[in-house]
Amino acid sequence: MGFINGDLEVLFFKVDGVYKPIGCLTSNSFNEEVDMLNTTTRQGAGWESSRPTMQRFSISFSGIATNDVYSSDNVSYASIRELKRQRTLIDWKITRGTGFDDYGQAYITNISDSAEVESFVSFEGSMVGYGEPGNDFYTILNSYIDRVTTDGGIIENEACLKSYLENLY
Repeated sequence: MGFINGDLEVLFFKVDGVYKPIGCLTSNSFNEEVDMLNTTTRQGAGWESSRPTMQRFSISFSGIATNDVYSSDNVSYASIRELKRQRTLIDWKITRGTGFDDYGQAYITNISDSAEVESFVSFEGSMVGYGEPGNDFYTILNSYIDRVTTDGGIIENEACLKSYLENLY
């Protein structure tokens, strides 16, 4: 078992058909939530139970602002602000240093900057997800399982298959 280095986890936006990292990114986080519907069961003996219903995700990020309005190499603070103002649906991905990226779509809901004396201008932003996020590993795994079962095969040990695919890539 290894650990993921935070330096390797980078948030990218797809701009002009190309995934570009957010320039001078200092941190990013990914959050998932689910609403729970309260239920009861006959076996519950008066204890409440619940079931998951609607899910959502959000992404927060922060960095150091540069004086670039547009950059061909990365996404500048000015570009992020314009994407928010235009209400652009963002294609995003997060590399995690594992070889398998998370990806999806989201809208920027907040962008702000902070200018302190004798410091660089910093910025923070957040996005709310649009639809279900994906992950390269599980996309490959589910495609493999679908192919095997469509051809009449059986997956006898899913944990073994997961380990095999992880080592293959």
